[in-house]
Amino acid sequence: MNKPLSTAARHFFLSRRNSRLFSSIPTELTSSQQKLLVQLAKRTVSKTGDGRTHQKITKIQERSKVLKTLHDDLDVYAELFRESGLLDEGDTFGRALQGVPSPSAMGAKVGARVDAKVGADAKVGADAKVDAQADAQADAKADADVGAHAHADTHNDDDVRQLLRAVEDVGSLLLQDVVDFYKSVVNAEHHLDTDEVKLEITPGVGGLEAKLFCSDLLSMYEHFCKLKDFQCTLIRGESDDAKDGHRNIVAVVKGERVYEHFVQENGIHRVQRVPVNSKKIQTSTSVVFVYDEESLRKKIKKKMNLKKSDLIIETKRSGGPGGQSVNKNETCVKVLHKPTNISVEVQKTSSQMQNRNMAIEALKTKLFSFYYQQEKDLFFKCRRSHKMSGDRSEKIRSYNFINDFVTDHLSNVQYPGIDLFFRGDGLLRLVDHHRRVFYRHLVDETLRFILARTQE
Repeated sequence: MNKPLSTAARHFFLSRRNSRLFSSIPTELTSSQQKLLVQLAKRTVSKTGDGRTHQKITKIQERSKVLKTLHDDLDVYAELFRESGLLDEGDTFGRALQGVPSPSAMGAKVGARVDAKVGADAKVGADAKVDAQADAQADAKADADVGAHAHADTHNDDDVRQLLRAVEDVGSLLLQDVVDFYKSVVNAEHHLDTDEVKLEITPGVGGLEAKLFCSDLLSMYEHFCKLKDFQCTLIRGESDDAKDGHRNIVAVVKGERVYEHFVQENGIHRVQRVPVNSKKIQTSTSVVFVYDEESLRKKIKKKMNLKKSDLIIETKRSGGPGGQSVNKNETCVKVLHKPTNISVEVQKTSSQMQNRNMAIEALKTKLFSFYYQQEKDLFFKCRRSHKMSGDRSEKIRSYNFINDFVTDHLSNVQYPGIDLFFRGDGLLRLVDHHRRVFYRHLVDETLRFILARTQE
């Protein structure tokens, strides 16, 4: 029943013998994703205009062929075990495309089958009426059979364990390849590797209670950052009155791959509780916006590329106090940006040129705020269309203090224990779940992109 490992399998074992695979991707290939990769191994990569893309797809395909070979080896072992009666007809092991039992569980199952078979043989031998010599010969034969079964089981089970580990390891490498392909080809403007983000928390509806809730959210994120070893620095939001809470909180969060941990926090957070100054339940909201500041600034600056044809500059006499020279000369400057219809008027000095320069700088400031809000609105609009729950509102999470649970509207899951969330522990579990789901969708999208560029 012994079968030598294929050349591809042995080559992979040698390549991993002195190395340990680590991956920061919080998921693994699903059964459907492995099916797609096996399909890719059988297809022909189309010649695209982009040689770099073709090269990357070819690399993923070559590694997919190794995955396919490993599965083929496992299928042969499964058939051998079935023929020996050590595996039920419907059972498969190592077949990651249909769900892989763990190597230890499969080894225990096969071992149990061997023990049962040997036990049955021993019972038959005990019941048989034979003389002492025949009984001794039967015992010797039984011992030999047990030894043969044990040797075959150990040898083949070790090979199966190796194959299962190889499937897991080559799957990790393929997963990393697919994610890298997404970052470099499918969505080159991603922020997944960003190590610094701006965190903005703004009061929504609810007056004072909404402002206090902003402070609670900040505290929750600070605890979360401690658990993840991130650095959270408050740069704006100190209140004049401690009872008023923070207003328009802005913080900088730094840490490895911090953006992908915080991106799912964008949206409206709703709280239901009894305020300290009331006896009635009140519903309030706060808006969380997390973004890569450097990338956002670059995008806005491209839009703010002021052209002379986009500006209307007018001059007129200044009004108000300042002397006769101010009122006689056309020192007041008005600048209108035609694409946005935003205008600025400056008459601070008696120099038309100085007022002109000041007006343009003031216009840039206004345009930056305009485009910033535009990008923010666009982000939330895109987010609504991609929500897992299908809910079209911007609300992503509800904190119900009355019943002591948190509802995540992205995944339609309730988490008991609000205190866990505001200590950061509950949020840590939820963020890890969101990251796994996010990467599964990312891999699905990327594999469809790759297969569309191949032929059968």
